Amino acid sequence: MKLILLVSSLLLATTTFASGGGGGGSGGAAAGGSTSRSKEASPKSVYKARENLRERMQAKATPTQAPTLSAHDQTYSTLTSVLSKSVTMLSGGQKSKINYNSISSAEVNSISKEMLALDKNTVMNKFSKSERLAYFINLYNILTIKLIKDNYKTVKKGNSIKKIGSVFKGPWDQKFFTLFGKKHTLNDIEHGFIRGDKSGFKQSTKEYSDPRIHFAVNCASKGCPALLNKAFTAGSLEADLQKTMVSFLKDRSRNYVKDGKKLYLSSIFKWYKKDFSRGLKGYKSLKDFAAKNAVYLSDKPSEIAALKAQKLSIGFSDYDWTLNDSI
Repeated sequence: MKLILLVSSLLLATTTFASGGGGGGSGGAAAGGSTSRSKEASPKSVYKARENLRERMQAKATPTQAPTLSAHDQTYSTLTSVLSKSVTMLSGGQKSKINYNSISSAEVNSISKEMLALDKNTVMNKFSKSERLAYFINLYNILTIKLIKDNYKTVKKGNSIKKIGSVFKGPWDQKFFTLFGKKHTLNDIEHGFIRGDKSGFKQSTKEYSDPRIHFAVNCASKGCPALLNKAFTAGSLEADLQKTMVSFLKDRSRNYVKDGKKLYLSSIFKWYKKDFSRGLKGYKSLKDFAAKNAVYLSDKPSEIAALKAQKLSIGFSDYDWTLNDSI
């Protein structure tokens, strides 16, 4: 309304001035000997001046539009670009090493910032279940890389991510990022949003149904399943989760049968035994899991048969916490 009144007043003033009206205009004409103000301001020039004035006023009154965030990239192309340049897959995908020096902190911070900028309603309600799981796996992995980059001197000094923090509050309990308006930890993402095994994450508790996530989230250590050289996406989530699991089970330095009598599994299966024992993906126990994946746990027909028959006892191999920047 103020704009309309202002424009109207200025238009009135322009018209009055152009027609020679007003005390100041008349006095000036008399004193200066001007005999024809109408020649200086023809109807056409008045109209043009009025339109120019209106355009200028409208331009000043139009608020500057705030920049809008581009739609979230569900292909995670930027993350894939970074991983493809810094992660080297080895032994047919059974292992991988990451060159942290080849990754710029600016790239890591940019990717993290974009992902963390998403609001809770978008991720938890608008994303599909597969989109949500891909998002949290990718977020966990890029934030782990960020944690290493931000503490690289400390990590390299001890050659392990476990050198970050303290005995009472390790790297996975550091609140170094803000998600959905709250400070969170890597444990919140893995055990809360992904596994649904932490109080305060009711939706995730109902959704969690896939123990293969343990082969997807990466702890920046040699003992951890290989970090892929690409991001997870909803479209290829099933295939990639299966691929990471199979590749890890085939690694005989961490999962193997000894003397044909005992199966040794990575300590991951000891820490998360219940995830492979509560019916998720049809697995009712570790022996059941081993039986259904026997062909990946041994190369010998006799051992495969024994695994399928659930005749082998299970032990756990040592976990290597050495930084995964070399193999």
